[in-house]
Amino acid sequence: MRRSRCSLIGGLVFAGLSIGADRRAGLAVGAGMLRSALALVGLLNLVFLVGIGVALLQMDPWQFAYGPPPIVIALLVLPLITLGLTLLVVGLTAVGWRSGNWGWAAKTYATLVSMTALGFPVFLNFWNLLGFRY
Repeated sequence: MRRSRCSLIGGLVFAGLSIGADRRAGLAVGAGMLRSALALVGLLNLVFLVGIGVALLQMDPWQFAYGPPPIVIALLVLPLITLGLTLLVVGLTAVGWRSGNWGWAAKTYATLVSMTALGFPVFLNFWNLLGFRY
């Protein structure tokens, strides 16, 4: 549990530093924040998928008889965090579309990645992995 908190805090600090670096470099704030948010969403979703896979492979199925183990509960927090970040990504994509500074390729890429990021929580919700429904 402690390692999970440390890695989450480290990821948030890294995202904050990368946003600050984009501002110092004179890049557009929306594009830098979008890149950072997308990277964080992708990283946390990957950590969730790998973590759940490893946890389920190493556990005895009877451990779920009296509720989910603590590691599974800790991993179920990650999709809730990425859901909030995904909503941020959608908002930043809308800002990028309205700003007029992006070309058609950047708009298409941001839209496709945002739609993909929105699809993952829907997939998790279908399998009752979004939130604590057990």
